[in-house]
Amino acid sequence: MPTNFDKVLPRITLPLAPLLHPGEDAPRPSKRLRPEDVLDLYETRRQLAPSILATIDIDGAPWSVISVYSPYSPDIHVMIMETSTDRIISGPEAVPLQEGDSLMKLWKFILEFIAGRQGNESIYVGYNWSPRAWGGREERGGFQSVPTKWHAMLWGWPAFPEKGKCSEIVDWIRRDELSLPARRIFGENEYTVDLSNFIHTRLRKLFEDRPEWHIGWDINNMGLKLELPHTLPELLSNTFLFSQIISPVAIMLDRLYCDMTHALTHCCCSDIDSLIARLVSGEKDETLLAELRKPPKPRKKQTAFKRFLDIGGSRELFDSIYPAVKNRYYESEPDHDWWRKGFGYSWSLSGGIGQQSSICRILPGVYVGPGGVVEAQGVLLHRPLDRHLPKDTLRKKSEALWALAAALKSNFKIIPESYE
Repeated sequence: MPTNFDKVLPRITLPLAPLLHPGEDAPRPSKRLRPEDVLDLYETRRQLAPSILATIDIDGAPWSVISVYSPYSPDIHVMIMETSTDRIISGPEAVPLQEGDSLMKLWKFILEFIAGRQGNESIYVGYNWSPRAWGGREERGGFQSVPTKWHAMLWGWPAFPEKGKCSEIVDWIRRDELSLPARRIFGENEYTVDLSNFIHTRLRKLFEDRPEWHIGWDINNMGLKLELPHTLPELLSNTFLFSQIISPVAIMLDRLYCDMTHALTHCCCSDIDSLIARLVSGEKDETLLAELRKPPKPRKKQTAFKRFLDIGGSRELFDSIYPAVKNRYYESEPDHDWWRKGFGYSWSLSGGIGQQSSICRILPGVYVGPGGVVEAQGVLLHRPLDRHLPKDTLRKKSEALWALAAALKSNFKIIPESYE
């Protein structure tokens, strides 16, 4: 394992920031959604309603722009989610290609709006994926928070202070002060390089005729990173970015993780998907939920190893992952050493405002615990749940979101309130 890590990491601390509505002095009540809650898509939509800025008609589907209650940024941070009550969208792989390409226009518009706001130095869009990570430990956090509805996160950050210096929201924390799960997601692990190389092998096959998307990746203990000679808005202006890049990569990663899950365990990913579909359709049998949360039984080591090699995995990767799979099933060892059922990853694009390039990152996840698009940037996110923004600051933040909502309503086909 590399030992040349920086001894400190930037930490951004942001309190809760519920949306105020024009003419109102207090946020409208809403419930923090847990994975079990989002098996009811109607209730999911109802609980999100107080935070929805606008719902856009994207090829006939309702895609909502939602203010984030526990944000990544002191400025605008929104998520974009398809909010129908009759369609499971676990990841980009479930979005029709034309619909996804149309969605990129919305991403681009919002990121340009964020980039135009004073104080932001960089802009980001990304998502977290782990829709099959159901279980008492998995559901406590990390990667995908709404497993039935894929949602992209869009935000901007101000300039961070120099290493060792602090600002109002950013300080620096010693790596050795972090918990083991946090140190692991920030690169102190035995699996990320090997898993990233496995992902890259499939990327090369996927994009044999698109060398700009499989040559030049930097692979290290923080995953895969590719610098692209385009600004983030330029990338999103590509008419086929979703259908030719985002969706194929998501399909590839979904299949890779299913292949790995099937090789290592007796779990079948399609069975998990069927259980989720039955629960979402209204079957409230507790035995179905228990089955969904059941830890997969590992295959015998030699059988699992052979199957793992057959799908292109390496001995080194197998040796680093198989013990975690066993720990998950037997619930042995500390729970932070348990496998995340079905694996996970984060995907992101980022760019400095005024710079002529952007960066694509893929951070793979193996263990339960923290992980997501912020950690992929090498930043520790601290969101204290017992702190709120002062009322005057909250109103100023909400006013920025009202301005975004007004801009959306002037530039996109809005689904009327009666529909919602």
